[in-house]
Amino acid sequence: MLKSILGISPPRVEVNKEDDFDTWYEQVVVKGEMIDHCCLPGYFILKPVAYGMWEKVRSWLADHLQPLELQSFSVPILPYLGDRAQAPYAVSGSSSFPNAESVIYPYCRKWIKSHRDLPLRMNQWCIRFQHEQNPQPLLRSCEYLLQEVHSAHITKDSARQEAAQILELYSLLYRDLLAIPVVKGYKNAAYLQDTDISTGVVIAYIPATNQCIEGAKCHEFGQTLSKAYEITVRDPSATAEPAALLHVWQNCWRISIRALGVMVATHSDNHGLVLPPRIAETQVAIVAAQASSTDEQLILDTETDRLVSRLSSAGIRVKVDDLEGYSLGWRFNEWIVSGTPLFIVLGPNEVTNQVVTIGRRDLLHAEGKVEAAIPELHTIIPTTLANIQEELYRNALAKFQADQTRIADNWDDFIKSLYRDKLVCLAPHCRQRSCELYIEGMGSDGTDQALGSHIKCLCVPLEQPGATEECATPCINPTCKYSALKWAMFGCKYSPGNPIIPLRCFSLPSYRMS
Repeated sequence: MLKSILGISPPRVEVNKEDDFDTWYEQVVVKGEMIDHCCLPGYFILKPVAYGMWEKVRSWLADHLQPLELQSFSVPILPYLGDRAQAPYAVSGSSSFPNAESVIYPYCRKWIKSHRDLPLRMNQWCIRFQHEQNPQPLLRSCEYLLQEVHSAHITKDSARQEAAQILELYSLLYRDLLAIPVVKGYKNAAYLQDTDISTGVVIAYIPATNQCIEGAKCHEFGQTLSKAYEITVRDPSATAEPAALLHVWQNCWRISIRALGVMVATHSDNHGLVLPPRIAETQVAIVAAQASSTDEQLILDTETDRLVSRLSSAGIRVKVDDLEGYSLGWRFNEWIVSGTPLFIVLGPNEVTNQVVTIGRRDLLHAEGKVEAAIPELHTIIPTTLANIQEELYRNALAKFQADQTRIADNWDDFIKSLYRDKLVCLAPHCRQRSCELYIEGMGSDGTDQALGSHIKCLCVPLEQPGATEECATPCINPTCKYSALKWAMFGCKYSPGNPIIPLRCFSLPSYRMS
């Protein structure tokens, strides 16, 4: 039984994930030392643990984006603090694009002088603000960290290829680094007049709330914004002089620190954080037991230093916990709450026998403990960490596929799955806006008004469950007169509870990632 040491209670999560997700989530990120509360409501302090994870995201993206030859830049934040309605330009028929374009694109007209400057890819790591009535750390906060890339291309094909490549890259980041399965798709935008405008998304699933959340975006602006801001180059294929002016094709892609919030919500449990090894700041915690004599302590310290050196040489991020005045149980509980993937007790007995017990954070009971010889740890631990990373992904994928995803080809099953069973559904859809609004408004008929207000067409997945034959496959909506064009994914969009009173002392921009 854990006891209070020196008047300090052992850290523990006091609310179950299944009973109150919002409170549970906040306790997990606070007690796991990821964030701290700020004096301003809706704003949160990123502690070194969380910021270190964000730096790993940055490093991963820097490595994988290197072939694209991004150019780093930075623009002032202050212009974003205006009202969205005052933006120089907004795309007709869309959900209004972020105002970042209205600040950056007038300068692109100066920077792009000829087709030789293309493709141009400008990358910035920055801070953004948004209005948030129900703020939640990382997932939905009034201030968040963001990677944002603006690109310009001379052809439509080049822009389209980049958009597909980036969607694949962002989904790979979620899988390989965060161990989270996502669905790649496009926003249902068939009703837009300009078919060159589209928004690619990666959708992640939060099992505890039966809700989905957008994990990253890639906007394809087509030539809409280049025409608005007169961003042109001379046609390199022209044979006559002067060559005709061509409007460039533009994309904007972004991913935010929300990804870390999705990771916490997906993997963590009622004991605290559960971190995939590749993102964890500390992968192995060596909890040192106290020796009974000075000589014994010297031997223990020597063995500890040797083990740390071996593990570090194998590329393992390791930390020694040798705090005095705290019991082993107290210190173990602290590492459990912090989500460290592996922990080892190293004491005089372990040194004598040259055998330790490795404990897995994702499996806290007997099945998560295994004995290993100390000389073999530098080979055993990397394999164990790789297994943990893969098992976290497989478990999350199995949960999403087996328990939550349904394919519905008739209206009764569709409504039952969405509103009664609260599942994610794939259904044949005509992609008409009026039909989409009809489906989203079904919650107002009394079935579940609270849920109905959050039911959305999440995306049109790139991987379709089956072909839809035009003029043969009817739309899922029985009142719709159009045939289905694609299978669309419907579900409940993530929306946190526990509203707070927003700040009124100054204005924040009203756009958000989703």
